[in-house]
Order: sequence, then C-alpha cells, then structure tokens
Amino acid sequence: MAPYTVQIGQQRIVTGATQHLLYNLETDREYEWSVTDSRGESVSARLKTAYSPRLIAMPDHDRGPVNFRDWGGWKTVHGRRLRQGRGYRGAAPDLFVPSTAKNLQYLRDELKIRTDLDLRYDFQVEGRHRSDLGDGVRWIHKPVNAYNSFTEEQNRLFAETIRLFADPELYPVFIHCAGGCDRTGEIVFLLQAVCGMSDEDLFTEYELTSLWAPRPRTIPYLVDWLEKITALAAGETDLRKCVAVYLEKIGVTAGDQEKIRQNLLGVPGAALSDIRRVTSHPQALSQCHEYIKMRGFEAEEAGNTAVAAKRVAEMGDKSFGAIASAETAQLYGLEVLQANINTSGENTT
Repeated sequence: MAPYTVQIGQQRIVTGATQHLLYNLETDREYEWSVTDSRGESVSARLKTAYSPRLIAMPDHDRGPVNFRDWGGWKTVHGRRLRQGRGYRGAAPDLFVPSTAKNLQYLRDELKIRTDLDLRYDFQVEGRHRSDLGDGVRWIHKPVNAYNSFTEEQNRLFAETIRLFADPELYPVFIHCAGGCDRTGEIVFLLQAVCGMSDEDLFTEYELTSLWAPRPRTIPYLVDWLEKITALAAGETDLRKCVAVYLEKIGVTAGDQEKIRQNLLGVPGAALSDIRRVTSHPQALSQCHEYIKMRGFEAEEAGNTAVAAKRVAEMGDKSFGAIASAETAQLYGLEVLQANINTSGENTT
C-alpha cells in the first residue's frame, strides 16, 4: 500500500497502514494534524486532547521504566498550569521490569531528558557513577528518606533536592527512587504544592502511583509526614502555605521557591491570538519577516533565540512570544503556538 505521511504537532510519521496510533500527546492541548498520500493529496483538521494525567507509553510497552508519567499539566488554584515535558517520574530503569535500549533511547532522544535525579539509598546505587540513559544525561544522586524525613541530615538532603529545581539547566528531568512511589512521591508533592496545585489534585497525582503499587492518600506514613509539615506553620490551614513554611525552615528560601515556579509554571492561557509582540535574534526576525508583518506583531531584537525564550518564560506575559526552535521552547517550558513560520521551517513561536 502506498505510504501516508501523518503530521501532528512536531511529529511526522510515514506509514503504509490506514490506521496509526499516536501516543504521548500533551493533555488539554489543541493540535493541527494532516495526512498526505503519495500523490500529494491531503486532508487536515484540528483536535484537542482531554484534560487528564499524562501517562507515558514506552515504545516497548511491556518493558520499563514502569510507573512512568509526566507530572506536569495540572492546573493550579491561581489559574495557571504546570508545564508538560519538564518533569517525569517513575521507577528506576533497571528494576522490576528492566528497560530496553529502545525505551531508554526514547527518554533521552524523544522526551529530551537532560537530568536523571536518583533518590535511591546509597546501598542501592553502590558503584554507580552514571545514568542508565547514557553519558549525555547528568546523573544526580540524593538519597532522601521518605520514612524518616525530619532529621538534620534529611532536612539538608530534602532542601538540596528541592533547590535543584530552581536551576533551568536541570530540565527536562526524570526523578525516581526504586519504585517511584514514596521518596519520589514526597519530592513531587512538595514541588507541586510550591506551584499552587489544589489539595485534591496533589493527592490525586500521588495516588496515580496506585496503578503500579497501592498508594492511597490515607497511607499512614504520608498522613504522619503531612501532619509534621503543617505543625511547623502553626494556625495555618492552607497546605500550600504550610509547605512554603516547611521549605523555608529547612533552607529553601522564598526566592528559591519563586525560581521553581518560574521553571515549572506555564504562561496562563497563552494562545496565538494573544500574541502582540515577539522577540528573537535579528536573523530569525528577518527570516520570519513576512509572517510577523502578516500577524501585525511588534518585533524586538534579542542576543540569541535562547535569550529570547528565557525572557518570555520569565515575564509570564501571554501577549509576548519568542521565535525559536522547538528544542529551545522545550528547554524553557514554552509551548509551540505556531510551527514553520519561515521559509526554512526551522523557527517556531
């Protein structure tokens, strides 16, 4: 059968089948798609994915890493959303159902994971000095203890681990312990609370691990852990504020927490119709001159496309966009609103 070319977002697939399954699209996002046959005839339309947790399917479906998901995409009580493609969580790649080379390559090359944050105990990683994902992925080891979290040593380790997320160079990051349940669950819970997720969503994200191993919100160690955190903020009932107080007490400053929010939260409600100004390197602005003129955008020069994307991410202004590569957009947690806006098709907004 003659091949078909399927294009959806940044994915391009050539297939001879009349049906094709697409995996791991971002949730609650609108995509343009098209199918073109060998004669050049095509059809196109738009689709929108559901607002739901983003569970990641591996190319080799029956192999590891298991309990794997994107912990972004959730809405906050302030009307913003955690960026997708910034943080992933799961079990250690070499445990339970060992990962195949194909799956590890998917994490590295398709999900673009740059950092492997390993929370396992020292004895569980004895002799290890590198990530299972390969030499191009930074391996960071922080042996936090979910069941004994409030000792002086553990306060230091928890603070060091949380502060890592203030560094934009960390992302995208894969955080795991052994099973991706308790140690991973606590760190992700704290980060999502810093970002402003509701109590219900914080517990729902925690309980998603039950698809792998039962972790109800009523599990005693979690209840005890949260009671100790809330006790540190006497009289405070807002869980997000209690977490902020706890983190400051162990050495994660308010400034650190704000940097974490900048790295993990997206621009609220950004859509192409909101854009009024764009910034980029002069060459990129020149390549996209016709598009900028057609849309009526104001153009501002930046030192390079990475600087432009970083500025847009930090400002959080949904009327301000950057022209940069899809890879640069992912690095700074920006969504691609329009692809292929120049003649070479290398720049996006």
